[in-house]
Amino acid sequence: MFKQIRSKAVVLAALSLMLMMSACAASPANTSSANSEPTTKVETQAPKAEATNGANPETRTIHMEYGDVEIPVNPKRVVVIFVQGDLLALGVTPVATSFNTGSAFESQAEDITVIDAFSINKEEIMALDPDLILWNTKDEQVYQSLSKIAPTLACDYFNMEYQERLRFFGDVFNRTEEAEELIQDFEKKLGSAKKELKEAGLLEKNMICIDIREGFLRAFQGGRGGALVYDFIGFSAPEKLQAVFETEEFKTTQSVDLSFEAMPEYIGDYILLNTSADALSGNPVWNNLPAVKEGRLIQASSNMFWFNDIISMSTQLDIITNAVLATKK
Repeated sequence: MFKQIRSKAVVLAALSLMLMMSACAASPANTSSANSEPTTKVETQAPKAEATNGANPETRTIHMEYGDVEIPVNPKRVVVIFVQGDLLALGVTPVATSFNTGSAFESQAEDITVIDAFSINKEEIMALDPDLILWNTKDEQVYQSLSKIAPTLACDYFNMEYQERLRFFGDVFNRTEEAEELIQDFEKKLGSAKKELKEAGLLEKNMICIDIREGFLRAFQGGRGGALVYDFIGFSAPEKLQAVFETEEFKTTQSVDLSFEAMPEYIGDYILLNTSADALSGNPVWNNLPAVKEGRLIQASSNMFWFNDIISMSTQLDIITNAVLATKK
């Protein structure tokens, strides 16, 4: 009888193992590319991560959606792309980041090595001797490649809610209190800005967030300050542009290209411009737009509104609020 029970146990164990392997194999593969331009609306959920002590007292295990990652208890040499402002705000100085030019944290990143974030140069990253890599990707192949260099926590960080992203980084770097303080400070600042704009009768105005491209304009709902403008501050998009935002096609493209001739139809009260207006200085349609003629054009450095980390959003909030209030005066 003992032999029969043991045989059944073996069979059951084997079946359980097969079911677990089948479940893993059935998981959908991540398809986001490392070189895609992050412009989408902020919707991605935080990684389901918890920190637990491992067998090695100098490391701990982070449970990510794609599996467990053993990282140093106190990472010292961190490589991060796109969301380096969050780390800098938490008091963590990376050894390498993606580009910082024109950002709100440019002066803080002067001595940090800049790497190519749109295509992976393994030799370049290996030379930095990182002990942790934070990479903005959902591509499993990219993750596997980077994890051979150093422990890698990969996620679509750019499109996470900023609160969840900060809390996650706070856990990873043992700075949970600092993360909560940053969130509370920004929420307080946002509330004050909205109150001031509302009392000035300006919050009901609309705004378009655009880049000037060669031969056309590109408008955004999530990227280029769109999430801050529409979701946080509460400005609306011009009516005809909002109608485009609600189409099925826009959900795929996440941006809309407008001809110069169509500008009067889509541009309303305020323009948030992420590039220099020099390219349109001789364009009569642009020069006759009420927002341009009456000083309701908001401009900043070309990369200022590219980022959505906590340092960037705080600076962007000041730029927008001050510029809009100035038109009232």
